[in-house]
Amino acid sequence: MRKKKVTIFFLGDVKYDSRVLKMVKTLADNFYYVKIYSFFNFIINPKIISDTVKKDDYLKSNNIDILYVKLPLKRRIPFIRFYFKAIILSLKNKTDYILCPDIYSLPIAFLISFFSNVKYFYDSRELFSNLASLHKKKSKQLFWILVEKITVKKCSSIITVNDSIAKILKEKFKRKNVNVIYNFPSLLLNKNVVNITEKISIESAQKILIYQGGLQAGRGINILLEIIPFLEECLLLFLGMGNLKKVIKSHSLYNKRVFLIENIPASEVLRYTSNGYLGMSLIENLGKSYYLSLPNKIFEYCHAGVPIIASNFPEIRKFIEKYNIGEVVDPENYQNIIDKIKYLIENPNIYLNYKNNCLNARTILNWESQETKFIQIFR
Repeated sequence: MRKKKVTIFFLGDVKYDSRVLKMVKTLADNFYYVKIYSFFNFIINPKIISDTVKKDDYLKSNNIDILYVKLPLKRRIPFIRFYFKAIILSLKNKTDYILCPDIYSLPIAFLISFFSNVKYFYDSRELFSNLASLHKKKSKQLFWILVEKITVKKCSSIITVNDSIAKILKEKFKRKNVNVIYNFPSLLLNKNVVNITEKISIESAQKILIYQGGLQAGRGINILLEIIPFLEECLLLFLGMGNLKKVIKSHSLYNKRVFLIENIPASEVLRYTSNGYLGMSLIENLGKSYYLSLPNKIFEYCHAGVPIIASNFPEIRKFIEKYNIGEVVDPENYQNIIDKIKYLIENPNIYLNYKNNCLNARTILNWESQETKFIQIFR
């Protein structure tokens, strides 16, 4: 029996995207053949990166093939080149399904399905037409709203990350088949802790405040940099990449308690996170997409046994309060954040209770609990 083929066109370096990789692994484990085209403006040879990726825990399967496609080195993402190359590749390589991991690959899937019987699925992991990056760019926002409206009509199913976004998408597109697949971490990933003292200098009494994920505006990075001078018992460690990297590095020059570790593959990040005392997720209210978000770092902190300080937004609060795994704060109230951190440092019994609850919650909040529901979408 021929294996069904699923194709993914990903704008970026796929090895840093845990949600896509979890979906890919689940498909491969269920005898689908998955072809990933990862488009990125690499400085080094894409083949070297591809060979490295093959060692990734998510991608160790004969049913997975990843091809890095080089884009020009430009400051702005060259969308035209991305679409041109993707269409050419799709014509050369036939597929049964296309999984769109974001709004950017939707036009490709729409065009391919227009000329063939290929089904495509849209993973709206956030409200893409309400992104914080488009908050003050109304023309671009209107453009992506139109793209989404046209292309979603033909897709076989919509996938998203929480109930609040699912409700909006159902009403917006008049669709019943909007499936919530939570972005929980996998239980299979290696949790052996990396000795972080080899990478950063730390005194035994210092508490590590961890931030992991994209280093972009609206995710609380500047908030953390503002409050760390008032938390002398703590140091601040960022794990990730993004356009605020330079801001973090400039702070680290005059504050020796600020650190950044880059280029950690998605399958390795929990090994670093486990060093943390508190996991920070101070999402800012820059629009509906952020206000209703449910960052996967919340669950990654949980799996690493690291209690959480997070924004008091609906979906985030629901999980933190239900499983009693940390504290919610007003991201605009810096003193409130500082007080909560000090409160947990000064009350070790409450902190240890949160930590134990994190470890217990892993048995429920894991990717394995989502796999059956996810694979049924394709069947």
